[in-house]
Amino acid sequence: VDDFVGHWIAGAPMNISLPAYRAYHLKHHKYAGTPDDPDIIFVKNYPVPKDSLRRKFVRDLTGQTGLRDTLRKIRSFKLSRNWPWLTFHIALAGTLTAIGAPWAYLMWWAAELFIYPAIVRLRQIGEHGTAKDRTSLDPRLNTGTTVAPFWQRVLIAPNDVNYHLEHHMFASIPPYRLKRLHKLLSSRGYYETFDCISHGYDDVIRRAVHNDAPEMVPAE
Repeated sequence: VDDFVGHWIAGAPMNISLPAYRAYHLKHHKYAGTPDDPDIIFVKNYPVPKDSLRRKFVRDLTGQTGLRDTLRKIRSFKLSRNWPWLTFHIALAGTLTAIGAPWAYLMWWAAELFIYPAIVRLRQIGEHGTAKDRTSLDPRLNTGTTVAPFWQRVLIAPNDVNYHLEHHMFASIPPYRLKRLHKLLSSRGYYETFDCISHGYDDVIRRAVHNDAPEMVPAE
């Protein structure tokens, strides 16, 4: 059941293979804190100058990032591999057309092109971009957690994915237990002397900016 939901409800709409993502994600966990971490390219240059961060989010919110990623999916499309993605979108467009709301299908693409990239970037920054030492094997140094208000969890980090530090410490714990784990560890002083907790995604953005950082063009 979990594989069905993960593949068809979460993966197929975004053209993501669940087995491929699982292998990638396990590699990220195995090599976090080392140069072999496949996710390090997304966060290795943070903190960045304010103008640099602004340009990144402008590209996201104007659809430039989403269009680039979508064209990349189309160029690498193979029916034998990507048929779940095609099937989902044909079914979604067909269903909405059948009920008299074909225009609603455009809402999917509006969200994927203009909103989703910014959310992914913000979460990536909160998870590892604010880390104090991404070369350390200690999750309290190479990973961050964001204690976010309800509205931010709904819009940016559903299913308690904002508790990313706890997820890296105990990857087998289901997401709905991560908040309880965070409170338990906090009560026992596990985070004391470690600056690894952001308080809301506005705090994440603040931590992502370094006014004295040299101007650069980080890898996307």
